[in-house]
Order: sequence, then C-alpha cells, then structure tokens
Amino acid sequence: MHSFTVDKPKNFRSSFKELRAFADRNSDKGFKLEGDEDRGTLSANGVVGDYVVGTENIEITIRKKPAVFPQKMVENEIKRIFQMLS
Repeated sequence: MHSFTVDKPKNFRSSFKELRAFADRNSDKGFKLEGDEDRGTLSANGVVGDYVVGTENIEITIRKKPAVFPQKMVENEIKRIFQMLS
C-alpha cells in the first residue's frame, strides 16, 4: 500500500461533481468512482485506491496496482487529475 495527500480543491463540491462526470465519461476505459464527498474508492487501469476527504487535503491510499506502474507514476497521475479540478 502507498498513501499520499493531494490539496483539496477550493470548491470541492463542484470539483467532486466534475470528477464524477470524468469517471462517467471514461467508464469505458475502466475509470470508476464509488463513494461520496467524504470517502470512497477510485480505480482505473488496474489501480485501486481509497480516498478520504479532510479539511484541507484528500488522503489517497493505493491498495492495488500493476507491477509495471511505479508508485510515483500512479501518484503523479492522480495528483494531475486533481490539479485539473482546482
């Protein structure tokens, strides 16, 4: 397992709706978001992780990933998605 945090977007409710829409648009690529604005699970391309929303950060814990994907690459990609929402 690998955990890290991302900055919580300023308008998280709106950003969460965008993330949910992104997941829906990309479900054919295996992107899945289950949960709500407090906690849940996200998955894509064999990567499975949990998220917990705090006051200022979102903690992400990667539970499963393909061996060919370095942890740092997975972390950077998730951070990139959240930065797009900010």
